[in-house]
Amino acid sequence: MTERFHLRPYRAEDEDAAIALWQRTWQQAYPTIDFAARVNWWRERWRSELVPKAAVIVAEQDGALLGFVTMLFLWTESAGYWAVGLGYSFIGAGVGFLWFNAPPAQIFMGDTGSLALGGMLGAIAVAVKHEIVLAVIGGLFVLEAVSVIVQVVSFKLTGKRVFRMAPIHHHFEQLGWTEPQIVIRFWIISVMLALAGLSTLKLR
Repeated sequence: MTERFHLRPYRAEDEDAAIALWQRTWQQAYPTIDFAARVNWWRERWRSELVPKAAVIVAEQDGALLGFVTMLFLWTESAGYWAVGLGYSFIGAGVGFLWFNAPPAQIFMGDTGSLALGGMLGAIAVAVKHEIVLAVIGGLFVLEAVSVIVQVVSFKLTGKRVFRMAPIHHHFEQLGWTEPQIVIRFWIISVMLALAGLSTLKLR
């Protein structure tokens, strides 16, 4: 009786079967291309890029490899191109959001949107191996988070507040700054930090 296929993690002995499966699949999809001549190239990529950097799950039935899935997020030699495309997509979405967020705002961004943006920036920074640069470019994010940490720790230990209100943009509100003043001044700081972060790329 034929057993149902099951999923399991990739093992080193699966390499030949996985390479052969890759060749057959692409050869059927593009019969005019000689994929047999590209097997060595694919094997090298398989060993150096996919297996070490991805989670590979294989489907097996009766000891035969039926297929495999590689879960790889941006960690390839073309990570920069993916990051640029993703970044431009979010820039376009951000511009569209700001258009309708201009006073009087018709739409608002809550934690769902802001956390998604932060996660996207963090993922891109890790993918292109510039995590430290992100801390510079996203200096305002760091300042906002640190202001909350400082406020909470200070109040817990001493009973006193360092800021009138945290996060720090609320502190400036309490000082009498209007919302447009805070937004525009934070924009200016963000641009300066972005330029500072980009300038460090030339120092590598």
